[in-house]
Order: sequence, then structure tokens, then C-alpha cells
Amino acid sequence: MKRNSIDGSEARRHVATACVCIAAALTMHDLCANAATYYVAPTGKATNPGTEAEPFAGVADAAPALRPGDTVLIRAGTYAPFTINDVHGTEQAPITIKTCPGERVTFDRTLNLDFKGQSSVILVRGGSYLVFDGFEITDSAPIMQKLHEIDLKTEEGLRIHRKQINPRGGGLGFYALNGVYPHHLTAQNLHIHHVSGVGIQAYQTHDGHRFLNNHIHDVGKYGVYLKQRNLVFKGNVIHHCVGMGAQFGNEKYPLYDCVIEDNICYNNGTRLYLWPLRGKPNNTRLYGEGINIWHGTGNLVRNNVAYNNTNCGILVNGGGTPGENRIFNNSCVGNGRFGISTTGRSVVRNNIVFGNKEGAFRFRDKRATEDHNLTDADPLFADAAKADFRLKPGSPAIDAGMPLDDVDRDCTGVARPQGKAHDLGAYEWRRTDTDEHGTASVDY
Repeated sequence: MKRNSIDGSEARRHVATACVCIAAALTMHDLCANAATYYVAPTGKATNPGTEAEPFAGVADAAPALRPGDTVLIRAGTYAPFTINDVHGTEQAPITIKTCPGERVTFDRTLNLDFKGQSSVILVRGGSYLVFDGFEITDSAPIMQKLHEIDLKTEEGLRIHRKQINPRGGGLGFYALNGVYPHHLTAQNLHIHHVSGVGIQAYQTHDGHRFLNNHIHDVGKYGVYLKQRNLVFKGNVIHHCVGMGAQFGNEKYPLYDCVIEDNICYNNGTRLYLWPLRGKPNNTRLYGEGINIWHGTGNLVRNNVAYNNTNCGILVNGGGTPGENRIFNNSCVGNGRFGISTTGRSVVRNNIVFGNKEGAFRFRDKRATEDHNLTDADPLFADAAKADFRLKPGSPAIDAGMPLDDVDRDCTGVARPQGKAHDLGAYEWRRTDTDEHGTASVDY
């Protein structure tokens, strides 16, 4: 009888592999067992040990003590801007900085106006595997509440913007430290508003960032400006930004292999955005896409809703290495120019693109592929006036799509398809939607 057997070298390999797995498990166990929880509170001191009874005064006070797996819990209150440098978790044991459950935490630019060189209220330089969760970032200065009232077409408006607004900075910024790029940072459940710059900016960064379920509005430039590979941008609501809602990539730092999904971007580009060109300091240019990939390839843009933006709903400009951008199952409605505009290789499929002022599409490259989109017939939204872009029974978008492996659910997590075929747009119609209509807008 033939027996199953392995030779000595293969046995040694199995033993070595088992030892590595056991060592990794023990290391993870040690990290979890040794993880610490630190507290920050308005009543704290920088010299405290960071316990619940003797908390730190700020997040920066806790930073030197942080190790993989640690958590910083921030008690209710309003805090000054801060910077943290070169803080690292691991993939198995990230470091989490978050609001205490059930409490409200605000970081306000006005609490430290002398913080020169601080380009964002919260500035993260270097670092990896960090999670920022659940707090508010703002600038409560009276001038910021008048952000949309300033007319950049006048000399006085330009002067106010340059002297009083532009220097105040953005919300959350990720930057390099001594040439080393941060990577695998997560920003989630943040409320960022009334800052003069970009809500979240990640210019000099590396792979693996995640931006999840953030609410960003009324900012002086873009809602976000992000440049990296393997990014996940999911479930964010961005509106009433002076410039674009969400800007990704540029000529120097294209966006590669990223997923942009389940986001709602509306009413962006509410006035002229100041863009001083060389030799033309008073130049202003009309901006206001909901989602803009300025340069990049291999990206997946799916299940997003973009409506009432000043410019295009979704603009994708292919660039960099060969590859195609996939624009699937989005709902682009009532935007000031085109619903979807693309350059470079792109596949545009299963979208609802309706009621946009200059047309449904603009394709600047013959390599673009477009099919199975609804552009002319009324989609029969549940209540477009209230930004409810679910589908009514009888909608021509129901069962009109083609099956896509990249889109197996809709923007609310409903599995696709619910009927004979996939529906078009960000929402998959269910029989229960006949009586239960949700809304695409978010009320905070």
C-alpha cells in the first residue's frame, strides 16, 4: 500500500513555516496584551501620565508614548491645533486616536492663532497605521462664517481672501517627514467644516490610506485633495466647498489603483475659486466638480452620487502608466456642465446621467467605452427635489444594466441584482423601496 510521505527537507520547511506562524501569533498576542489606553481632556496637563484620572492636555502630549495597538481617547471639549510626527502602528495593531463614545470633541483653529507654519488644524507628518476617528475640525473665526459671501470678482474680495482667509489653513493634513512618506493612515467619521484650505489633504504620501464616512462642507478650497496608490475613499459626504468636492491626483502624483465608492458630493463650486496663475495674480477660474481624478489610471469609481455641482459631476483624466479607469453605477444629476467627463482610457457603464446642463458625457479620447447608461429618459427618482435618488417602480433604470463583477452591491450595501438584471445608477431598486424611500442628503 502506497503511503503519503514527505522527505526530510520538506518536513523541515513545514516546521519552519509553523514556527513563523506561531511566532507571529505570539507577537500579535503580546502587542494586544501590552496595548495601552491613554486619555486626553481639557482639564489635563502635558506632564500627566495620561490615565483616566490624570489625562494629558492634548494629543501631541500622548504621541511620544504611543506604541502599536495603543488607543488615545479624547474627552469632550474644544482643543487647539496639534502636530504629531513619526508615530507608527502596525498592520495588525494600528494606533487609534478617537473621541470617547457618546462625547463631542472639536479641534478649533482659533484656539492657537500663533501656530505659524501649521498648514492644517491637525498635521500628521510621517507615521503609519494610524486611525483618526470621530471628531470635529473647524475654524470658528467670524470671517470663516462669511466664506460664501466674499466676491472674488472684486478687488476687495481678493484682498480679504488673500489676507484674512487663505493663510488660516486646512483641516487635516498628511505630509512627509524628512523625505519619508506616511502610509496606511485612516480618517473616519470626521466632521470638517469652515476651514479656509482643503478639508483633508494628503500630498506627500504613500500607499494604503482610507477615508471613510467623513462629512466635509463649507471649506475654502477642496473638500479633499489626495494623491497616492491603493486608496479607499468610501461613504463620504462633501458639499458646499468653494472648489471641487473631491480632488484626486495631479500631473506629478497621479492616482493609481484606488477605489472611490458610495460617496455623495453636491453643491460644490459655489463661487469662483481663486487660482493665481503665474503673471496673473488676480486670475479666477470656475471650479466645482463633485469628483475629479485629475491624473490617474486603474481606478474604480462606483456607486457615487454627484448632483448640483457647478462643473461636472465626475471628471476623470487618465494619465501616467497605461490602464483604464472604470466608472460604474454612478448617479450624476443636475450638474452645471457635463454629468461625466473623461480623458484617456475609460469604461463608463451602468450610470444614470440626467439633467446636466451641457450634456450627459464629454469624451476627449476615442479609447473611451460607453454603454448601458441612462441619459435621456426620466429615471423616475423617488424625490429628486429632496435629493432622494432611489428609483420608483417602473423606472427605466431598473434591470437595464449589465452584470459587473466590480459592482455586486449598491451604495447602501444592497446586493445586486435584486431583479432580473443589475439596475443603473447608485441605488438598486428593491420592492420595499416602493414605500420606504431614503434620502441621499445628510443632516448633521
